[in-house]
Amino acid sequence: MKQKQIIALVSATALVATALAGCGKTSEENTQTTAVSTQTTAVSEAEGTAKEDLPFSKYAETVTVHLGGSLNPNAKVPNGMSIEDNLYTRFLKDDLNIEVVYDWVASSSDFDEKMNLCIGSGTIPELMNVNAAQYRALLKYDMIQPLDQYFDDYASDTLKGYLESGGEELKKMYLQ
Repeated sequence: MKQKQIIALVSATALVATALAGCGKTSEENTQTTAVSTQTTAVSEAEGTAKEDLPFSKYAETVTVHLGGSLNPNAKVPNGMSIEDNLYTRFLKDDLNIEVVYDWVASSSDFDEKMNLCIGSGTIPELMNVNAAQYRALLKYDMIQPLDQYFDDYASDTLKGYLESGGEELKKMYLQ
């Protein structure tokens, strides 16, 4: 169970970071400086930590994560790749021993409806993107576990900084 909670937190962190990444302007020089600073911080924080305790170390046993996906029907997918088999899913499998299984894939225009049907039937995937109303419904019906109890212990300083920069309203959205 703890392994799924950690995966859920890492995934939620990735979603939040992705959502917030486009919120500000940055120059290439600042990006490179930030990347070097982040790597240095990560290395210094990891010193003395057993490899298996690091957040992005490979799991000894395969972890299977079930997703609900959205795909733009007009998207150009490179030859030999699909939503189920691409550079990202291969990285997760090869480097972290995480297998991604899509329970369903809907067109981007049908995704919200499909997600609402899943919430109504109680058959939600383990990881998914939801809108604010769907998120509140999932919390209300105890279909997901709030992340606030894990945030202080597991969220990176970078993610904590993003949420701090967004003020109390942003924190309320993600930490209920």
